[in-house]
Amino acid sequence: MEPETTLPPRHLLAWASLGLAAFFSYPLVQVVRAGQRGEMPALAAAGIAALIALLFVIGPLWAAQHLLRLRIAVSREHLTTYLGGRLHHRLALAELTEVRPVVDGSVGALTPEAWNPAVWLIGPDQHGRRRALKITLQRVTTMAPLLEALRPVVAARPDLVRDEPARKLLAEYLSDPR
Repeated sequence: MEPETTLPPRHLLAWASLGLAAFFSYPLVQVVRAGQRGEMPALAAAGIAALIALLFVIGPLWAAQHLLRLRIAVSREHLTTYLGGRLHHRLALAELTEVRPVVDGSVGALTPEAWNPAVWLIGPDQHGRRRALKITLQRVTTMAPLLEALRPVVAARPDLVRDEPARKLLAEYLSDPR
């Protein structure tokens, strides 16, 4: 098997999730205390506390641990994601059914312009199930190894990129791999 290059992770989203959980821990404690002191009905306090805990503490904590454990590696043959050191998904580049370059602003106005490039890779995974994996500069510091691995694949199979605007965008990404 070809040696893999790990795409260096960008942990800012994980740290932001941890910050969100820490920020909402204070109101969670305040609601619980208000319920214990009788300042609000116990059932209402329990419901509000459960909602805050699930949405704003446990959810972000889960997201942060997932982001911190995820590793993305690429070789000339595969794109592989590892979760906690174990194989999570593997896409064979030769078996891709679509390559979709996009300009991603999924964090909205908070997304710095330099983080907007992203590439969706669509194809069967190691179990034969259709997978779509998105590699974005919001999660890795560089996509250059991925783009270099995709260059010969897309050159040999130009039908992987479905339309002309996507071809132009991919050509832009390939000419200036970040």
